[in-house]
Amino acid sequence: MYTPFEVIVKSILPAIRSILVRELSHTYGYKQTDIARALYITQASVSYYMSQSRGKYIDEIYKYPDVLNKIKKLAEKIVRDKPPKEEVMKDLNEIVIYFITREYICDFHKVLEPNVDVDECKVCEAIISRRFT
Repeated sequence: MYTPFEVIVKSILPAIRSILVRELSHTYGYKQTDIARALYITQASVSYYMSQSRGKYIDEIYKYPDVLNKIKKLAEKIVRDKPPKEEVMKDLNEIVIYFITREYICDFHKVLEPNVDVDECKVCEAIISRRFT
């Protein structure tokens, strides 16, 4: 059984980054090298995200317009403010935390492990309640 962090690393974060890369490319006309600099990743990583070699679960993210809106706002912020690495990382983490607190992670877990009983699982709830108490 995957832990919530494995679900995040294997599916959620790559999908969010993939959408962010596409947003910077398609909406703002950023080239791969520009995207790499803006996101503090390699140009090869950008290429993987654009070709969906990474972030293959983006269709799952599109089910959540509120998350898409947050990703688009981050892209806009990156273009407008050119934030430092720590701020980009913080903002990406905030999107992931939002994803967990809305229990959207359960849908991803079910995709990765169809036999998992997400209705009985309380792991994310326990992690989040400890973080905010």
